[in-house]
Amino acid sequence: MKLLSLLHSVVFAIRTGQTVRVKSWRKRHMNRAALLFARDGAVSLLVAAALALSSCAEAIVPRQVTFNEADFTRTRGTGSGSVVGRASTVEDGSPRFAQKIEVDLAPVNAYTTEFVKRRFEGGENLGPADPRYSQYLHSTQTDEHGNFEFRHIPPGDYYVVTKVSWIHNYTDLRLVGSADDNNYMPVEGTQEISQWIYARVSVKNGQTVKVTNWSQGN
Repeated sequence: MKLLSLLHSVVFAIRTGQTVRVKSWRKRHMNRAALLFARDGAVSLLVAAALALSSCAEAIVPRQVTFNEADFTRTRGTGSGSVVGRASTVEDGSPRFAQKIEVDLAPVNAYTTEFVKRRFEGGENLGPADPRYSQYLHSTQTDEHGNFEFRHIPPGDYYVVTKVSWIHNYTDLRLVGSADDNNYMPVEGTQEISQWIYARVSVKNGQTVKVTNWSQGN
């Protein structure tokens, strides 16, 4: 149903000369369909539909590492370590902060490392996690400035994972009249953008670790 809705939006835009931004498309595909139908009119219908299919119907690939509960039990209890930080990324030279959103602390092991390597670094669309996985996560929420803290954490190595979202203002060109006129006018709009970020930390009892360097997930 969601994919059909996207295709209907593309058809509507081609018929009316409007530019449609589909939020769920990957960022690098965001304006390709709009550019095609703005220049080529109805002829670009099949091309735009193909873009929607290739961008939205990303294949889910299976995980290769089996969930081993023994790898998680050592970090399920409590300790005296702490993890603090400010969740943020930089877009167009401006800092963006993770406001009022969940932050997860996951123990480093073969299962979680596969996710980081293949999903965040490789951009693969991995299948869902094992149902037992969530019970071994430490979770908290950022404040309005992106600050967060975990207390009473057992010693060990962890991945810190969260998501930053912000509103992006953009300007597109809209075709006025027929394609032969080659006449375009600027159209202002907004779009919500989300970026996964993560870091790796080592926690010891009685110590506080501050997260300062974040990596961006694909």
